Amino acid sequence: MKRHLILYTIDRAVRFLLWTKGELALILGPLVSGLVFDAFVIGCVWTGIDVWAIRQFKRRLGEGLLKALLYWFFPPAKQFKGWPPSHIEHFVG
Repeated sequence: MKRHLILYTIDRAVRFLLWTKGELALILGPLVSGLVFDAFVIGCVWTGIDVWAIRQFKRRLGEGLLKALLYWFFPPAKQFKGWPPSHIEHFVG
C-alpha cells in the first residue's frame, strides 16, 4: 500500500506581507488614488471600508465563492482549451 502526501500549500494564494493580490489591490488602490487626487483622508476611510467588507465577505461566504464570482464576471482574457467558458455553471459527467 502506497501512502501519498498531499501538500496543502499548493493551492494557497501567493501573499505579499499579509495580503493576497486582490486584498493588496483593495488596500493600495484607494490609498494611492487618495494621494493622487489630494484626498488622503477619504482614501484611508475607503481602504478601511474595503478591508472590513472583504473580511466580512470571506467570513460569511468563504473564499471559494469570491473566486467563482470573479471568474464569472471577469473571465480570463486568454482561454485555455481545458477551461469551460464562464457562462457554463455546471459540469456534466
